[in-house]
Amino acid sequence: MDGVAYLCLTKGFLNSTDSSSVCFGEKEFEIEAEFLSDINIKSRMQVHYSNETRKKSLVVDGSKVDRLFSHIGMFPIVLLAPQYYSIVNGIPQERRKFIDMIISQSSKSYLSDIMEYRKVLKQRNKILSDQLNHTHEANVAQWDVLLIKYGTKVIKRRYQFIQEFTPCFERAYKEITLAQEVPVINYFPCIEVKSLEMKSAMALEVMEEKIVSAMFEQSMQERRIEEQRRGVTLVGPHKDEIEFKINEHDVRQFASQGQQKTFLVALKIAEYFYLQDKCGEKPLLVLDDLFSELDKERSKSLLTFLKNKCQVFITSTSSDIFDEMLEYEKDDSKFYIKSVG
Repeated sequence: MDGVAYLCLTKGFLNSTDSSSVCFGEKEFEIEAEFLSDINIKSRMQVHYSNETRKKSLVVDGSKVDRLFSHIGMFPIVLLAPQYYSIVNGIPQERRKFIDMIISQSSKSYLSDIMEYRKVLKQRNKILSDQLNHTHEANVAQWDVLLIKYGTKVIKRRYQFIQEFTPCFERAYKEITLAQEVPVINYFPCIEVKSLEMKSAMALEVMEEKIVSAMFEQSMQERRIEEQRRGVTLVGPHKDEIEFKINEHDVRQFASQGQQKTFLVALKIAEYFYLQDKCGEKPLLVLDDLFSELDKERSKSLLTFLKNKCQVFITSTSSDIFDEMLEYEKDDSKFYIKSVG
């Protein structure tokens, strides 16, 4: 499962570092696979990582890929595992990471902008910290311009994404639950809206770049003294919040565990719909130990929904529900892993 993630995203989803994915006692790993696109184009990919050099390489059809991030989105993938429940009930950073990964797989320009924003943010935070500790007196103003430039692009694209993603999510939620519930996704940019002109623009969903940029600059000016006092950047898309609700109630506080699990599954199915539409390719769907978290009825509903949608990889410690629902003599296959060595 981790290998499939590496081939699609150039990184795994089980470990935070590449070195953690190397087998005990080994110095490196290599993953190789052949992909077949929806229009029957074959591609062979190899990912190699060495603990000795601390370098990772990607080769596609015999040619080395110089910039690994440029590969993201070539073969879209949707990942779902128990640790992803933090998207629904965890800190805001987990929800930002969730939408950033979806947009990045479908938009090279967004991936570039968010990477540039993070570089600028890191440098600006260092300068603010150095000023606080009196170790450096560099002017932070030159970084303000870049922070606003890239931050504006990120905020505008996230706002647009929520508008596009919501219909996919509502469709997915309706498909996998019979309950008469109304799920909602709200996006709250960190920038403060003061003027009536800006409020009206946001109400009309006219997120023009110059309007967002003006709001961004205004918020930075208002928080400048506090930033200097605390030594950290307090305004920007790294402070955005995404809110999930069911029947106007916050999912984190008021939803049951079953509702939270259903909400997450719906988000991931919506991610599948969204990426299929934007990338023109059916994403791979990777479900790691998901069905141990769902009751039998939800499991049946999800399996029925997934049938014939795309290629799905599922791991589980029990095959009971799959033996009941799947057809191994036709399109479905079952593999047993007895040991890993």
